[in-house]
Formats: sequence, structure tokens, C-alpha cells
Amino acid sequence: MELFKYAEASKDFERVVRLSPKDMDARAKYKACKKQIQAAKFAKAIATEHTVRASETANVDAIDVPVSYEGPQMEDGKVDQIFIDALTEFLKDEKTLAKKFAYEIVLAAIAYFKKQPTLCNIDVPVGKHFTVCGDIHGQFYDLLNIFKLNGTPSLENPYLFNGDFVDRGSFSLECILLLLSYKLAYPESLFLARGNHESRNMNQLYGFKGEVEAKYDETLYNLFCEAFCLLPLAHVINDTVFVTHGGLFSKDGVTLNDIRAIDRDQEPPDSGL
Repeated sequence: MELFKYAEASKDFERVVRLSPKDMDARAKYKACKKQIQAAKFAKAIATEHTVRASETANVDAIDVPVSYEGPQMEDGKVDQIFIDALTEFLKDEKTLAKKFAYEIVLAAIAYFKKQPTLCNIDVPVGKHFTVCGDIHGQFYDLLNIFKLNGTPSLENPYLFNGDFVDRGSFSLECILLLLSYKLAYPESLFLARGNHESRNMNQLYGFKGEVEAKYDETLYNLFCEAFCLLPLAHVINDTVFVTHGGLFSKDGVTLNDIRAIDRDQEPPDSGL
């Protein structure tokens, strides 16, 4: 159940109920699974061919910046180093970026990642270095410490963050807003890959959904989900190093072209490729 695999869980709880008819906890969970299965069937039955995306309905122009707001400002919806520096200090003090600018960042990221391939190639010049970072998981101050120790992203100091930017930590929103800002300002200096926590099921279970809705609203959360579905799944550095989140495949014979052909714009399926 915790992994949202209600059909499998339902079979297990049905077996428990059959063997232990007086187990009220198992009976309640069995009923809960059946309810979720029916809800999923209903949602599928009423689904239209074209699901309206949050980016199609979000109206940034209708969002006002409060007069009392004293935080970073985006000029014409653009992210630059001045904005990034101001954003970093602002978020470091646990302040909340104006909703209008949060929307603009994620919408710009959606527009950018729509044009990117599922597998990205990265070229690192001879004699230059390249940093790959694993799971940040909402640890904003750890992220800042990485930049303090290793330098901020630039053409001379490029990064790949290999998924799991959010969930678990209390500052997931701050992490992803800063990473997306760097990506928009310096697309060839910072690369982002999708991890298993860039998905609705994980976000609901491990906290990102609740964090975004508490600090902003459901629409922004849906925008993030849309952006997550568009993140590349893998990177190849200098035609030599393959980088993806979560390890290699459960079956043999998977090629780079197989990965390139994946329609990534969806929530993760139960099985790969």
C-alpha cells in the first residue's frame, strides 16, 4: 500500500482476511485497497484523450506580487546571476519567494525541458573537471555547502545533479527552485536528471506535495509534477561515462537508443522501458 501498488496489496490482504477473519486491521486495509482500485478505474474511465496540464491553465499575469514583498524580483520572467544571488540569500533566511516568481521559474523550466532529449550528451573539454552529485533530498543547506566548498555552477565548474532533489528534507522547495534557477540561467553549466522521487507517488508519500501546498498551492505542485516528467532520464559524459538514477537495468541488452526512444513525459510505470 505504501508504494501505491493497491492491486498487489489487495491480493495479499484478501489472503490474510481469508486466513484470519477476525483481523480487523487487515480487513480495513483490504477495503481501503479496493476503494483505491475502484477510484483508479473511475478516473481512467472519465479521462479525456487530452488531459489539461497545469501549464496550460496557469495565469501568471493574474498573480500579484504583494506590496509588502521585499524579496528577489524577476525582470521580464528572466533568471540571471543577480536574481540567483538574491534568491540564495533570501531562501537561506527561510523566506518565501513571491508566488508569481515561483510560477515563472517552473513554467520556464517546463518550456526548456520540453525541447530536451531523454538522454543528453555532455562534452567536457580535456583537462577540465565535471562534478556529479547524488540525492539532495530537500537538504538545502547541504546544497549551499556543496556550492561553498566546490564552487557554484559555471562553464568552468559544471554540475550534474542526478535526481532526487526533493522529499524527506524540509527544504525541498528551496532546493528545486535554486537548481531550476541555475539551469535556466546557465543551461550548459548545470544538468538535471530525473530520480524516482521526481514522481507523484513519492512526493505524496515523502513530503514534497505537502510542502509545496503548505508554502504555495496545489497548482504550483502540479506544475512541478509536469516539469519532473520532462526531466532527462540519463546523461552520457564524453561518450564514455553513463549516468542515470537508481542503477542499471533489470534486463540485459538495453542500448542508448532504447533510452533515447523512451516517452518520458509520464509518471513512472511499474516496469522499465
